[in-house]
Amino acid sequence: MKNLITKDLVLTVKNKYNVNIPHSINLTLHALEDEFVKALSGILYNNKGNQLIVLGEKEIISPLQKVVNETRIPIISFDDVFSKEIVSPNLFYLSTSRQIDDYDNRVFSVTTSCGMPNINQQLQRIYDSLGAGNNKQVALYDLGIFSGGSLARVISSIIAAGFDPRIVYTSIIRQIGLQRIAEEFNEIELRLICLNEYCKGGWDELRDIIGIHGFKVNPQVVEFFPEQQTNNTFLPYTEIIDWFSLPYNPLDTRRLIELCEQYRQELVKIININLGLELKIVGKFQNRNVYSILNKSKENF
Repeated sequence: MKNLITKDLVLTVKNKYNVNIPHSINLTLHALEDEFVKALSGILYNNKGNQLIVLGEKEIISPLQKVVNETRIPIISFDDVFSKEIVSPNLFYLSTSRQIDDYDNRVFSVTTSCGMPNINQQLQRIYDSLGAGNNKQVALYDLGIFSGGSLARVISSIIAAGFDPRIVYTSIIRQIGLQRIAEEFNEIELRLICLNEYCKGGWDELRDIIGIHGFKVNPQVVEFFPEQQTNNTFLPYTEIIDWFSLPYNPLDTRRLIELCEQYRQELVKIININLGLELKIVGKFQNRNVYSILNKSKENF
């Protein structure tokens, strides 16, 4: 069974937190990323029954760049990390994020990144920019389809906004997500094209594992510490370790958490000193620590 890790620490810092990374710091971050993957691989199952595949920037961006270069219809991307490395008049961005409203009862919703207009407003801007003569056929791109639930909601919003989605490109497709999208949108003959890997196993992103990013938490349900209110709130995997989908021995859970926390501290030290980014705990959510990242020279993300 294939299991996937995506190496996205550097591009998360660059593109989600909008900072210019000097070449020397870029090299330092990539080296730390590689070191973390090697250490993490020592905990995860990686054998005949569980094949661990690591996808990095080159593996993901190259086939996506080819699609963007050759496309005959505009592409709306939901990914604001890897696809932000590509500049094209045919590539548009829709900021979406899965948000935890009640983790214990598994209640989730789809919202936007901090500071972005709502999804309908973003779609209207894209719709208007395509012009009156366009038939509004579009392709879609997301980094990966996990269970398919969030993507299904976004596709429904896109259709309701007047677009005619024909293709969904994705770098990673899990079998369960593929089946869900195919079943929910079988009437519109939506093609799903995988650019990198199909898998039946787990898929996790380094940014969530190490904890400079994570699952967005609805700020309305966070118990903020005094003077720490922000709309940029998330849970790293160390707070919701049962959401970690890559296979490992449950007896190694504490070891896994400690490894993530160790490398998070190292990474945060680098980006704090050199890039002005501060990671801190801002409150509690269902007895879990809620984190936020602050750009010390700007506003919260």
